[in-house]
Amino acid sequence: MKPDEKRKAVEAVERAVADNGCEVLKLTIGDDRVVHLQADADPGPFTINECTRLNFAVRDALAAAGLGVDDYAVEVESAGTNRPLLTARHFQRFAGRYVCMVMRQETATDRKRFNGILRGMEGDMVLLELEDLGLQKLPLSRVQEAQLDARYS
Repeated sequence: MKPDEKRKAVEAVERAVADNGCEVLKLTIGDDRVVHLQADADPGPFTINECTRLNFAVRDALAAAGLGVDDYAVEVESAGTNRPLLTARHFQRFAGRYVCMVMRQETATDRKRFNGILRGMEGDMVLLELEDLGLQKLPLSRVQEAQLDARYS
């Protein structure tokens, strides 16, 4: 797949997702023209019906962009129970839920990995309540990876 075609496909998919009131969490389009989209909607839940609706919207958007829609396989999935947290809005939305976080570098507690109850955001700091250390304020800019922990859903 040529870079221009891939860019055009990515733009079409992102536009279709946004136009349907959803959010792209992860998007890959392989050289084999398989579109793999992980999406969510706020406030949720993002059900199988939303996956189906979004699949059709993405296919329509690819066709409207002049891309051979029959040349593409479109796979849409929800974020699931281990949903990634990517933005401050996500950290606020899922306050009260149990999360796993990995920081880019060790914090003042000499840790990079944290498991605890998300308490939201305060400015640009993620508030995370840990069983052993109590409430911790961790800079969002230093979060490498964060996701809901399905074991405690």
